[in-house]
Amino acid sequence: TSQLQSLFFWSNGAHSNYNAGFAALHVRNYNGLTLDTNLTWSHALGNKAENQDDDTTTSNSFDPNYDYGTLRFDRKLVLNILGSYNLPFGRGDDSLAHRLVRNWTISPIFSWFGGQPLHVATGSGQEWGQTSALGADSILTAPDTFGNAVHAASGTSGTVATTGNPAKGGTGLNLFADPAAVYGAFRPAILGVDNTSTGGMIRGMCHWNMDFALARKLQVSERLSATVNAQVFNAFNHVQFDDPSVSLQSPQSFGVIRSQLNAPRVVELGLHLDF
Repeated sequence: TSQLQSLFFWSNGAHSNYNAGFAALHVRNYNGLTLDTNLTWSHALGNKAENQDDDTTTSNSFDPNYDYGTLRFDRKLVLNILGSYNLPFGRGDDSLAHRLVRNWTISPIFSWFGGQPLHVATGSGQEWGQTSALGADSILTAPDTFGNAVHAASGTSGTVATTGNPAKGGTGLNLFADPAAVYGAFRPAILGVDNTSTGGMIRGMCHWNMDFALARKLQVSERLSATVNAQVFNAFNHVQFDDPSVSLQSPQSFGVIRSQLNAPRVVELGLHLDF
C-alpha cells in the first residue's frame, strides 16, 4: 500500500518591491494653527499577490512569476491631514459672552485613501493542480470603464448578482452599474497563452473619514485647572461599505455589496483635572 498520500515542497521563491513618493506640509503655531499634511503615492508589486508573511502556493508552479503584479494590499494614494487650531473668539473685553467662547481648540483628523486591488478570481484554486492558493486571476478582455463606486442594482439580470436583489432580501447595492456586463468582460486565464495571471485586477472603493475634537482648558485656581473636551469619530456619520466578492465561480454574488466597513458616529465627552 502507498505510504505517501501527498507531498508539499515549500520555498522562499516569492519576491516583491515597493516604490513611493511622499509629500508633506507642516505648519507650526501660525496664528494659532498647527498642521501636518502628508500625501503618499505608491505601488507595491510582487509575484504572489498576498501579504508578505502569507504561506501559500503559486497558481502556476512552472513559472512563479506568472503571478507577478499589483499586490492585494496596494494603495496608490493615501492622504492624511491633522491639525489643531485655537479659535479666535472672545479675545476682546472680559464680558461673560467672551469668557464662554474664548480659549477653545478644535483638532480635526482627515484621511482619504484609494481603493485596494480586487482580483477577479478564475476558480477555486485548483486550476493547475495546486491545493492551497487562492487561484489564478481572470483576464480582462475589454477596457476598464467600470468605476469603483456604490450603485443601485436590482440584480435581476440573468444569473449575475442575483443575491443583491432587494426583492429577495439583498441590499440592492453593487460595485458596478451593470454587473452582468462587467462579469462578461473577464475570461479564465489560459496557461500557455496568457503570460500573466494578474490581468483581471480592478480597484475597489475609495474611502475617507473625518474625526475631530473640541477642547477648552479652564484655570480654576493657581493650582487647579480643568480641561473639558468632546471627541467625535466619523463626524459626518458617513457610511462606507466593504469591497465585494468578484469571482467567475460565483456569478450570483459578483460585485454585490453586503456589509458596512465603518462604524456610525461616536461622540465621547471628557473632563480632565490637573492639580
